[in-house]
Amino acid sequence: MGLDILVTTRYARLTGVAGLSGVPGTLESLGRSRPGEEGFPLFLTKTSTTIRGKTYTHYKIVESLRDEGRVKHRVLWSLGALTEEQAEQVRGILAVTRGTDWVSVPFTEIAVTQHAAYLNIAVGHAFWDAGEWSQFWGDDAFWVEALVLNRLVDPQAKIHLHAWVASTALPAYYGVNPHGLDPYAVYRVLDRMAKRESDVQQWLAAQVLPDSSQDAPTFFYDLTSTYVDGTTSPLAKPGYSRDHRPDRTQIVIGLLITATGDPVYWQVWPGNTPDVTTVQTVVTDLQTRLKLGPCILVFDRGMVSAANLAAIEAAHHTYLSAVDRDVLAHVPGWSAWPETIPADHWQPVLAQRGFTAYDADANLWYREWAEPGHRWVFAFDYQRGCLEKAVQARAIAAVEFWVEQKNADLKTARRSRQDGPLRRALDDPLHRKHLEGIVQYTLTPLPLPARRPVQSWTITLTVDDAARRAAQRVLGVTCFQTNAPESLLSTEAIIGWYRRKNRVEEAFHEIKSPLALRPLLVSRSERIRAHVMTCVLAYGLYNAMEERLRQHHRTESPETVLRALASSQMNRLRIQSTGQTRITLTELAPVQRLYLTELECEQVVAPSTVQSVIQAMQSWL
Repeated sequence: MGLDILVTTRYARLTGVAGLSGVPGTLESLGRSRPGEEGFPLFLTKTSTTIRGKTYTHYKIVESLRDEGRVKHRVLWSLGALTEEQAEQVRGILAVTRGTDWVSVPFTEIAVTQHAAYLNIAVGHAFWDAGEWSQFWGDDAFWVEALVLNRLVDPQAKIHLHAWVASTALPAYYGVNPHGLDPYAVYRVLDRMAKRESDVQQWLAAQVLPDSSQDAPTFFYDLTSTYVDGTTSPLAKPGYSRDHRPDRTQIVIGLLITATGDPVYWQVWPGNTPDVTTVQTVVTDLQTRLKLGPCILVFDRGMVSAANLAAIEAAHHTYLSAVDRDVLAHVPGWSAWPETIPADHWQPVLAQRGFTAYDADANLWYREWAEPGHRWVFAFDYQRGCLEKAVQARAIAAVEFWVEQKNADLKTARRSRQDGPLRRALDDPLHRKHLEGIVQYTLTPLPLPARRPVQSWTITLTVDDAARRAAQRVLGVTCFQTNAPESLLSTEAIIGWYRRKNRVEEAFHEIKSPLALRPLLVSRSERIRAHVMTCVLAYGLYNAMEERLRQHHRTESPETVLRALASSQMNRLRIQSTGQTRITLTELAPVQRLYLTELECEQVVAPSTVQSVIQAMQSWL
């Protein structure tokens, strides 16, 4: 079944519609005016009649006209019964008569010559606009947004950014022709970005903390590291690698986020910076850079020191952290903790000592001790304690197995062995598995007969049961500490806020992947800082999308949603025979419309919005 249409402005010829034998050859003979004359819209109507339980359907071509101010319909031709496919063909023919936007050609004549990412870019741009970032960045807004959205949807090296931009609809929002861009301009923008780091953080803080009169805001603070490839930057130093790449130089990144995950502050330090030395810089910057009043800082026990806590108090802030297990014995109230926790009736034992169940499951129990200006909350998680005991037992068994294998090797040694490498090989796993003081070893000389004397050794392990019981006493125990008064943080709130500290760890995970903080290929310190800033700003948009999705009870990540939106692009279509072209948007799938609704971004596919973007892209796509 075929359909051919010859279109001449408002004149159409019907041919080849199967089942329409007897239909006049032109719409003129149906009462349609000739080209250039005034005519009335034609359309297809459908009527159904039921006779003796059977339904009959008839189609008619009618003309809409106005007679003495009243709209009337005049039947031009009765077509009788049609299939749905035939009816759709006739509708298409009639549509051609209503304007010049309609054309009918074989599918083989239509080709997509170019396309550009639209829907995922449009959503990212909508969240960018919500932060008024174009206003903030001024002349640099285009390149900064390009850097941020690239991290968000398709992370690439900076040298490829200009080519990536040309494959998206982003230039349409700025009236930029991407084919004339300088590929090295982005590096100059990175240098300017680094100089505005303080201003960016103030802008973020003003957005997420708009009401200065609100209660003391709560922030989560933590550190991570990442490795640097091929650079001699002063920031890149040998240090502890949280990415398990000790073979690379490192940088240390500190991040401060709100309770809802919004970033407000970050800092980049050399890779050999100890965690504990960063806190006082953050405290100073909260006052001098962000202009913030009293707030609550929640951070890991690894950053606790007497000097840090004193600096936080001197700045009139509140701290909430934990006590390292190695110093629990010096914390007030630890003497009340039982020597052992009986497995069969541990809850009554804790209840007798003043502990209270934290939740309905009664797996976590807590008790507070307080002194003027300081509070400690002991919390015991029975399931975690059992798990840690099992881990300890497996660690001891692993060391014992290693020693057994090593002794067998030492008994057959053909060359003399030094005790130094053996001690290092033992000390390392004992330290990593927290078995120092629990598992002890001795090395006994073992002469072996040979042509020449061979000095070997026998390793003897000893497990100190008293030390093991002492170590097991703290398993499952967490001791929180704060200077917050009860009126600011209840005991339950102390536990709850510290439990939420993993929010900043999740932020680091998202910054590293999917936002691709690494590999870090820029070499100048300013550009390293600007790259980190780009990733943090991209995380801010990512977090805002995630919060919007959670409000609609969606479990998908923004990464998944943006990937689903990516298939809707701007496409330039070309009719091969005539050379006519047109830019159109890929038809949206139902799931894409659903995501737009839940992200509250339906406006990006509004006809007026799409048309304005298409108009801006006409000259370069």
